[in-house]
Amino acid sequence: MKVQCCCCKKTRTDQNRWVEEQPEPADRVSHTYCPKCYEREIRDLRSAMLLNTPMAVAH
Repeated sequence: MKVQCCCCKKTRTDQNRWVEEQPEPADRVSHTYCPKCYEREIRDLRSAMLLNTPMAVAH
């Protein structure tokens, strides 16, 4: 099963590296956050909580 970042769409390799590679249509894909996107999302969430503002939802 391929693991893909839900933000930047990078795919995690067997060596635990994140690369810009699109999974094949037949691949099963699970979604998570790569380390860079995770840190950005946590920072944005903390800022929104401190400012008491709603977060924008990306689609």
